[in-house]
Amino acid sequence: MSYEALETNVLRSALKEVFGTDSIPEFDIDNADLVLSFGADFLSSWVSPTRYARGYGEFRQGHEHRGKLIHVDSRFSMTAANADQWVHVNPGTEGLLAMSIMQVLSLSHTNAVFSDLDADGVLDSYAPANVANEIGVSADTINQIAEDFSHSAHPIALGGGSAGAHTNGTQNLKAIYSLNHVASNLGKKGGVLLNPNSPIDGVGVAPPSNSFSEFHRLAEEMKAGNISVLMVKDADFYYGMTDTADMKVALDSVPLIVSFGGMMDDTTSIADLILPQHHFFEDWGTDVPLAGPGYQMIGFQQPVVRPLFEHRGSNLGTKGFADILMA
Repeated sequence: MSYEALETNVLRSALKEVFGTDSIPEFDIDNADLVLSFGADFLSSWVSPTRYARGYGEFRQGHEHRGKLIHVDSRFSMTAANADQWVHVNPGTEGLLAMSIMQVLSLSHTNAVFSDLDADGVLDSYAPANVANEIGVSADTINQIAEDFSHSAHPIALGGGSAGAHTNGTQNLKAIYSLNHVASNLGKKGGVLLNPNSPIDGVGVAPPSNSFSEFHRLAEEMKAGNISVLMVKDADFYYGMTDTADMKVALDSVPLIVSFGGMMDDTTSIADLILPQHHFFEDWGTDVPLAGPGYQMIGFQQPVVRPLFEHRGSNLGTKGFADILMA
């Protein structure tokens, strides 16, 4: 199983349904003139903050006209603090706001995409006057956001973070990313750039991590005594999992826990056997980024320093993960 403290399964599921892609695409905020972000705290922790911080700099001052950032969120995040306009909404209503914006846009646009998005003929029920109280935003504000989005040459809508962290998270993100279809920005400058298929056989999209519900089921299996050996590599879920999973009790039920951790985190500290691997500065490796830059990328890693604990004896020190498995 694969564990990530900041998992992207909800985001990837929504992107699959809206764009038909298995990977997180490149969001070309560098060349956008309006970024409408719903919960996606891209200046702090969302997807690839270093990449988007650079893109944000281009968005703000790399062109003749300064781009405008509107951030929709139920909390005052780092991205909200840097936005031209922070729109505070009630938690979980981000998708409802996106649908309301779409309804306003449908009144002045004849884009065929509205027929596909409104197959059930319910779009008019999302008129600002009908949903403003539930969202916690005035109808005038909703109309103004829709007008800004409509009048921009290169608008882009992003969704993630808090917008996807609810029981209706996937529905929220599907509505948000559908705004890009309305803007017809797929594959265009300042829009959503899908990653092409890999030209190399056997090198594809980085697999998604397992969901929290799957880790809950794993915890139940451990508590039931169905797992006798647990091997852990670079995953500190003893610390990171929610209390509802009861992971601490579950791990105490496993007779043998083997950790390959290179540092003493919470999960490694309770392991029965620790087989430490090299620090990443000391090791070789390959990596396919989860968030592609609009083209296929493979990262090759080589050591920059010699292992600190080499020549300490055959039973001491660290090794590469593959060497440990073959020992």
